[in-house]
Amino acid sequence: MSGPVTNGNDEEDSEVLNEEVAQRTVTVSNLHNLVTLGKVKDLFSQVGEIEIVYRASKTAASVVFADKMHVQPALLKSGTVLEGESIVVSSLTEGTVDMSPIDG
Repeated sequence: MSGPVTNGNDEEDSEVLNEEVAQRTVTVSNLHNLVTLGKVKDLFSQVGEIEIVYRASKTAASVVFADKMHVQPALLKSGTVLEGESIVVSSLTEGTVDMSPIDG
């Protein structure tokens, strides 16, 4: 897999790299405080190779995949229950998949 092509302009190169990383990243929110990064990694490694998992806040984490093709399947993990809480998975580029039941 080849990386993004850059033009030597540090500011523009940084924007290209940031966009490329954003395309490979999902945000996992509504995490119970007992959910470890290891549990998040275990769940999303079922989808594809992970580059890094990091805590974004007490109740959220970000998962950066090695390839952006893993983002769409990762969004389907929304609604998975971890430590009694139903997680929400979203992407900056793909949006959020709402897996909550529809009343009515």
